[in-house]
Amino acid sequence: IDLVITDKIDIDRILVVTFTNAAAGEMKERINRAIIAELNQNSKNTEYLRRQLKLMNRAYICTLHSFCNEVVRKHFHLLGIDPGYRIGDVAEVQLLKSDSVLEVFETEYRKAEPFFLSLVEMFCNKRDDTPLQELVLETYDFIQSKPYPLSWLKAKVKEYSLDPAGFESSAWAQAIKNQISTQLSAAREVFQTAMDICRRPGGPMQYQVNLNQDISLIDHLISALEKGFTYFAQQLAQTQHTRLVRINEEIDEALKKGVQDLRNEGKELIRQVKSHYLPKMPDALVKEMNYLYPVLDYLVNILISFEKVYRGKKRERGIVDFNDIEHYALTVLRNTEVASEYQRMYLYIFVDEYQDTNSVQDTILSMIKGQDNLFMVGDVKQSIYRFRLAEPSIFIKKYYDFPSCQGQKNRRIDLNTNFRSCESILNGVNFLFQSIMSPNLGEIDYNESCILKSPSDKSFDSFPIELCILDSNRVNGIDDDWGDSEKEALYVARKIRELVGQPVYDHKRQCFRKIEYRDITVLLRTISNSANIFTEKLISQGIPVYADVTSGYFDTLEVKIIMNLLRLISNKRQDIPLISIMRSPLFRFSIEDLALIRIKADTLSYFEAVERYSLENQDELAHRLNRFLDQLNLWKNQSRYMPLNELLWKILIDSGFYYLVNALPGGSQRQANLRMFCEKAREFQKTSLKGIYNFIRYMEKIENNRVDMGLPKDLGENDNAVRLMSIHKSKGLEFPVVIIAGLGKQFNFSDISSPLLFHRDLGVGARYIEPEPRMYIDTIPRKVIKNQIRIESLSEEMRILYVGMTRAEIRLILVGSVPDIVSKVSKWAKPLSVYNLVKAKNYLDWIGPAVMRHQDGECLRELVEDFQYSQVVADNSKWQVNVVCASGLNKEPDESKRLSREELLNYTPGKRSDEYPELIARLSWEYPFAEATKVPSKIAVTHLTDLQTNLPNIVTMPRFMIQNRRLSAAEKGSIIHFVMQHLDFKRATSISDIKSQIENMVNAGLLDQEAAETVDGKDILNFCLSELGKRVCQAEKVYREIPFN
Repeated sequence: IDLVITDKIDIDRILVVTFTNAAAGEMKERINRAIIAELNQNSKNTEYLRRQLKLMNRAYICTLHSFCNEVVRKHFHLLGIDPGYRIGDVAEVQLLKSDSVLEVFETEYRKAEPFFLSLVEMFCNKRDDTPLQELVLETYDFIQSKPYPLSWLKAKVKEYSLDPAGFESSAWAQAIKNQISTQLSAAREVFQTAMDICRRPGGPMQYQVNLNQDISLIDHLISALEKGFTYFAQQLAQTQHTRLVRINEEIDEALKKGVQDLRNEGKELIRQVKSHYLPKMPDALVKEMNYLYPVLDYLVNILISFEKVYRGKKRERGIVDFNDIEHYALTVLRNTEVASEYQRMYLYIFVDEYQDTNSVQDTILSMIKGQDNLFMVGDVKQSIYRFRLAEPSIFIKKYYDFPSCQGQKNRRIDLNTNFRSCESILNGVNFLFQSIMSPNLGEIDYNESCILKSPSDKSFDSFPIELCILDSNRVNGIDDDWGDSEKEALYVARKIRELVGQPVYDHKRQCFRKIEYRDITVLLRTISNSANIFTEKLISQGIPVYADVTSGYFDTLEVKIIMNLLRLISNKRQDIPLISIMRSPLFRFSIEDLALIRIKADTLSYFEAVERYSLENQDELAHRLNRFLDQLNLWKNQSRYMPLNELLWKILIDSGFYYLVNALPGGSQRQANLRMFCEKAREFQKTSLKGIYNFIRYMEKIENNRVDMGLPKDLGENDNAVRLMSIHKSKGLEFPVVIIAGLGKQFNFSDISSPLLFHRDLGVGARYIEPEPRMYIDTIPRKVIKNQIRIESLSEEMRILYVGMTRAEIRLILVGSVPDIVSKVSKWAKPLSVYNLVKAKNYLDWIGPAVMRHQDGECLRELVEDFQYSQVVADNSKWQVNVVCASGLNKEPDESKRLSREELLNYTPGKRSDEYPELIARLSWEYPFAEATKVPSKIAVTHLTDLQTNLPNIVTMPRFMIQNRRLSAAEKGSIIHFVMQHLDFKRATSISDIKSQIENMVNAGLLDQEAAETVDGKDILNFCLSELGKRVCQAEKVYREIPFN
């Protein structure tokens, strides 16, 4: 804004790259408002500012993907692609990938190359080759984050062909050295901690001799590692630890045992280095890699074939995928003339959320930037998109390369003033992450430049951060049937009820106010498995909740039924969909019906059994089966010529299924789910795919790839309701009160279980198959990559926790469960080292050890006999720690305290307290503006005449006004309206039928004789004989007087 208004830089000479379209739109709006505000205040630059407003439409304030799309469309001729391309739907693209890999595999099976068959044997299960197909697709997706995907993969696979001499100087060797060195340093740290305990009063000082020898041994091994693997392996094989000296003096037994345990822990770390690395150094290691090289090289060839087939399928359909856009832009910008054009075009380039970029995106930015004109904004502590192949290492490198001193043209500016959270929350966040975050875990040093600082106007609130640990095993080890999520949800619900109504200071309004439901947000690491549990428990406690869920759509009953119906229409010979639809509310065949059909033909497929029963029997069940099969055939025939979304809607209406689901619990949402299903069918028709079969595959791909379908909500995000969302969804948002639950849930490391692992720097890690006796063995490269991915996953989990905690403005409450608090706290009492932090299985394994060392963690320290490993930290942050017995959370109130009906009827109140008059006054209070609550938020114009609130409601017209009076045209119209409302159209085939129905209305007292005589039966008959009237008469159900907006 300052560049445009003060420095007079045209807005279209500035490129602003954001992470989302929403952020781009918000930024445009802010710049637009700032220019308008300046225009209203500054008359000198009126012409210039008006020109900037006109240029806003041309301003490049967008996502990087949108920018790349513009580059590709402008220079399509350099790529040889159709300029009319469209970006393929996610599910459509996934289907094309699946078809392409199948086509490639069919070719490979015909060729039967030995290395392909080795791949099949290495990566497939006993049933089919689906795992290998998925592996090819995963590999392809991973390498797309590289500027030169296949070249990168070839180079990394080539490293498997190294000889022992070449391996010593390879990147693999350096990576292995780093991991061994880290493990040995952890052992040294453990020995040093034991040494510190020896020096305490009452400690086993005599053990220092042994520990000094252990530390010297570690230093020698680290030095030997630098001299090469062969020498290191020799020295490691010779390592021996001396026996602990005998102590005859009286010493503190707890300290003695602590030292012994720590020494054993350090020795175990060295033993692990021996078992993992010593047998493979270096000859056996290289042998395994050489064996795998031709197999992995053949995998590269398969990927080349796959990309060729896949690209061809996309060209045939005129589509590109998201990765294509960036790689096409990269290809265009490799043309130096084009790159120079963009370098001249933009005087300044701003990049938001830079910590979430990958190698391709960073390369594109480097190609279009000029001299000293790139401004990058980001916070690596908020890099939480590793699953989207973001590379925080790009940001971290620049963070350390750029100097922070004043006067440098290219420098780092640390923006650590936090305008969101109050000071008490910032102090707690700083304390926690200073304790646990480091370059080794978290990938950045949480030092003075990272410490969050609060502006002076945010120091009003002083609520401590609340840490609630639910202990599932505090009462004699007995627990109930509830899981941790249920207990936490109930605890959170009760906490919310406690919070609502409490006074807080609102910084935005500059006043005190009471907490409302809309102020509270519950954050979870993942919402897919817990959202329903939390929603149910909150609602059961009378708490309105809005769950920002992006999954669960395909698990709903109505969607499962309609999917199975489509499968059946596509192919009737599918037993599971067939039985599902027969049992569904659409056709309502009973279990007995199904059993009878099977008994009559127990050797046939179920569809054949249904057909035989319908043909060979004449009972009521056979007639129902015939109607069922006729209906399926009708829908099958209609599917051949009707658009899919129209067919679906016709099925839903004709079968009555759309109306039926409305009678089920949550009926309006179920109907919304079906409407969304029809909308997806309409979107599908815009793709290159056709037919019910492909639509089924399309929807299955959406389900399998967890594409964001979402669920229609009864409550909106602007209603007074508690929000429930994932931490990822909350990024960039802020909430007055944040409750983070599920902190005891285990981290998910499923991404390191794949037989073939990939790392952006280390490359490829594959399993080795021992020829005899054909056993899978982890190669050293796979072990190294597995360990590295685990460390990076933990680092990201730490950053996710940071993002969640920094969403809170006023109150922050942390909730987690442990199976046994005493056992857990004994582990938390160990030294707060990187080695121990890396062993964390959940967020509480980081929060607990840190808070335990805080002055407010006394209730945790009390659970340990001797908190001997470190001192209590005095810090200005405030924590409120509660350990709650989770076993009784779900118990009903004590039955012995319930009053029976007789006791209630015979209840005699005792002496009234002083609060009695005030309580009665509160309970008797009536809302003074009750009439205002009766005013509807929406009203039809014709209803305005009904709101004669100042006039008495005269039910009947006075007699003197009725005598000798003719009916008005409006009254006659109302009479016709009434008759049409009650007329049976199926019996309105002649004037005499119509008059007969009108007479019945008179006899029933619905209509008086005078009014009946004004109705012309001929007009009604003419309507019934019209095209619209015929449709009404033939309809099975006619909806009348249905309100609509």
